[in-house]
Amino acid sequence: MDITRRCTAVAALVLATAATAQPRMPEPAQPDAPAPVLRYQSAFDGYRALGDDAVGNWRAVNDRVREAAEKRTHAGHSAPTPAAASAPATPSQPRHYRDEIVPLRKRISEENVLRYNGMLIGIFGLLAAAAEGKASL
Repeated sequence: MDITRRCTAVAALVLATAATAQPRMPEPAQPDAPAPVLRYQSAFDGYRALGDDAVGNWRAVNDRVREAAEKRTHAGHSAPTPAAASAPATPSQPRHYRDEIVPLRKRISEENVLRYNGMLIGIFGLLAAAAEGKASL
C-alpha cells in the first residue's frame, strides 16, 4: 500500500510540473490575440518541367546492345547452345532426381500441408504449390 501512495505522489508531481512547463496559448475568442505565422509550401516546389534533354550517342548504345546480344549472356552466364539443350541426360542425373529432388519436393509438400493446417496459406496456395511441385519433376 505504501508503494501505491509513493507512485501516486510521484505521478502527481510529474503531471504538475508538466502542466506548468507548457507555454500559455492565447485565447482564440479575442480579436487582438497574436496568431502564429502561417507558411505555405506548394506541392509543386522543386518541380522541373519536361524539357528537351540532351540526346546521347545512340549509335554507341546500339552497338553495346548488339554486342551483348551476340554474346548471348545473362548475368555472366552463357546461354546453352541448341546441341547442349537437347543432349541426353547423363547417367547421374536420374539418380540425382531420385536421391535429392524427389525427397526435397516431398518435404516441401508436407511443409505446405502443415502451413495450410496452421491457416498460414489458403487452399489456392496449397494447390499452386502442389502444381509447382509436379511441374518441377
